[in-house]
Amino acid sequence: MAKSLKDFKNTILIADENINRRNNTSSRLRMLGYETEMSTGGFHIIHLLEMAQENGFRYRMLAIFEDMEDMAGKEVLSLARDIEDKENMPILYLSKNKDAQEVLDTMQAGANEYISDIGNFKTILDKIKKFAPLKK
Repeated sequence: MAKSLKDFKNTILIADENINRRNNTSSRLRMLGYETEMSTGGFHIIHLLEMAQENGFRYRMLAIFEDMEDMAGKEVLSLARDIEDKENMPILYLSKNKDAQEVLDTMQAGANEYISDIGNFKTILDKIKKFAPLKK
């Protein structure tokens, strides 16, 4: 059964090839009251975003964990920004890379936030709450 627009109001799309981290992040978000949808690759993310748009839905947020096997994270970010703008769908980009130029390039590509401490769930959850507070 397809989700209704109401069902998507607190749905966060998580893009991560690391199944343990993806499941842990999803579980923690569900405990806070969010719904989650998970993707393992860049093409899948873009497909989900396009299908949501075609059906009048919008994800509350997209969380991209680094590069995926089928597509670079910044390419996913750029393609996602072609579908949704910063105000309507915040994107958190999570990477172990702490290089200042990498952070700047990612932010200019359309990320709302760049998190380099990807093992710190508190930081990740705090940023999600900031950019995508739960809607009633």
